[in-house]
Amino acid sequence: MAIYGDATFLDTTHIFDSTGIIIASSILKPEEKSFFQDTILGSEEPLRLDLFLIDRTYTGGYWDTTMLRDSTKWDREFNPIWITYSIWQDSSTEEQYLEGYRYREPVNESVGDYYATMEVPHEPGPYEIRWRYLKEPEVYAKEIREPFNSLSKTDAT
Repeated sequence: MAIYGDATFLDTTHIFDSTGIIIASSILKPEEKSFFQDTILGSEEPLRLDLFLIDRTYTGGYWDTTMLRDSTKWDREFNPIWITYSIWQDSSTEEQYLEGYRYREPVNESVGDYYATMEVPHEPGPYEIRWRYLKEPEVYAKEIREPFNSLSKTDAT
């Protein structure tokens, strides 16, 4: 799914978001993490929202899957041309609200490994981090959505 203004669309070939970026595909990660409100997230687990990018379509004379000619597998990490993330609050009315700046830049720890440095939103509830990146020039951007929860600190006692 991708967001265009306040409307939600199912995956289609090409989707424009409200900033004019074309999203070719949008993937929802199945896992969901929870953090206490106002916690600072960074590089250390378990206080980390991260993304690891792997290219499984090496095309240098090989098959367009992970199988190479000699039947070995090769996954290679990659850094995209650009990558950003934004935080969205989900509501019970299916409207979603942007929290803060739309084009936050993640930290690039190593090739293909990115994490968000941010403060967990103060308002308890469900949220989503949306990673957007462009792998190659003249192709469409990709979006990966990962849900997480902001928990009230009073819930810890």
